[in-house]
Amino acid sequence: MVWSGDFAWGDRYVSTAVELVAMMAIPLLLRHRHELRLVWWRVGLALIAISVVFQLASLAFWYPLEIYQMNTLGHPTFVIGLRFENIVAVMLNKVQAWGLSNSWTWDDPWQRLRSTTPYFLPFLLSKNPDVPHWLAHTLEAAWFGLLAGLVAVLAAIRRGLSKGVP
Repeated sequence: MVWSGDFAWGDRYVSTAVELVAMMAIPLLLRHRHELRLVWWRVGLALIAISVVFQLASLAFWYPLEIYQMNTLGHPTFVIGLRFENIVAVMLNKVQAWGLSNSWTWDDPWQRLRSTTPYFLPFLLSKNPDVPHWLAHTLEAAWFGLLAGLVAVLAAIRRGLSKGVP
């Protein structure tokens, strides 16, 4: 949105370098896992898991949601923590009760939809009255099917790693 990465969770210059290091670090960690102490292997896996959780959280809702909320909540705000608070609030239907809505996120129906719905196409389409319900449900089923396939592939990779397959 803004060149400096204003609506992003990090400056675009730093993010690219971190991603490039991670692309090299994870295969190196997997390749040399037998040479590492158990504690470092677990630390590496924990960092990977935390990174995946943060990335999934960053995709869960509309990207400038927290920026709009900070107009009411004020600065400084721990944006990543606020994202997890938003996820829990939507799951429990407590967005209004927890004070996470304001005129920026609630008054306009389109903004409210984007602020309270997981920001993936099937879920957004299921709340759009112009889209047939059968199409929205088919896309949701396909999305969950692909997610299940990804979990199955990751489980197969894990089984292969535990058997010592290179």
